Amino acid sequence: MLIGEKVQHLRKKIGLSQEQLADYLNVDQSLISLIENENRNFSIDMAEKMSKLIGINPTQFFTDEILDFKDSIALDFRSSPFINDDLLMIAEV
Repeated sequence: MLIGEKVQHLRKKIGLSQEQLADYLNVDQSLISLIENENRNFSIDMAEKMSKLIGINPTQFFTDEILDFKDSIALDFRSSPFINDDLLMIAEV
């Protein structure tokens, strides 16, 4: 799975739109689209921030490691989709 595919897969898995993820990462929505379509690189800073949101190791974006959510507390105990206020609170941590 390519990095852009991983980003898109994870974004959809936690129920975020491109715009919501972009707001959380403090980037433009068009950059998320470019990353997901393999037209731009996904930075280490973005990987670290996104990994904190979903509870995985940031290196999983850059390796052939299979994305496994079984150990992900962020997803296992989430009963409803993220809303923008949730993302803002997580970003402050």
